[in-house]
Amino acid sequence: MKTILLSAVISFLALPLLADGWSSVDQYVPVRQKAFCNLMNQYETKAQDAEESRNQIRQNQVEEARGQDLLALIPDGQFENWLVEVRDVMVIPNGDAAYEMRLQCGVSIGSGKTAVGQKYAATARKGSVTYNQLAGISAGDFILVNGSLIQFKDVNANDGRLAFASLLLGKKVRKFKRFNERVKYYADVTSLAKFTSN
Repeated sequence: MKTILLSAVISFLALPLLADGWSSVDQYVPVRQKAFCNLMNQYETKAQDAEESRNQIRQNQVEEARGQDLLALIPDGQFENWLVEVRDVMVIPNGDAAYEMRLQCGVSIGSGKTAVGQKYAATARKGSVTYNQLAGISAGDFILVNGSLIQFKDVNANDGRLAFASLLLGKKVRKFKRFNERVKYYADVTSLAKFTSN
């Protein structure tokens, strides 16, 4: 009886992680991507608690600790054949493409505006191979991507931290069910391909 109840609880807790079609492709998610998401899931409660404390010191400490653990996991920031779900592809004012892709743990990777001058980081130059590959995908598609997370120092030269650059999306937006859904890492995608399990 206890085993059945425990299995039901574990299954219930796993649902948010594999919602929206992820359960059908989970077996194809690479080990390094799963490790990245496991780490993000471990920090999710700490990050939420730190934010609710309204104490920026705690928030910074959690973010820096998570960043250091991510550096230990992927020191160069490179990722290969990560399986992501396309959320959005946009053309920005200079004609380049910005993109947002979601991992199975809710965390997004892609383009975003930097705080300094509100310039976009991690875009695909108009006419580039990646730009043309982005033209062939739609929101909801699962794709395989190669690229690298951008280090914070690359978007803010005045900061010596080595953690990867990220953006925390609005707290009061109703679409976010989990803290991880608010986290977006700037990531330069160098190539992508539509995913098929056949």
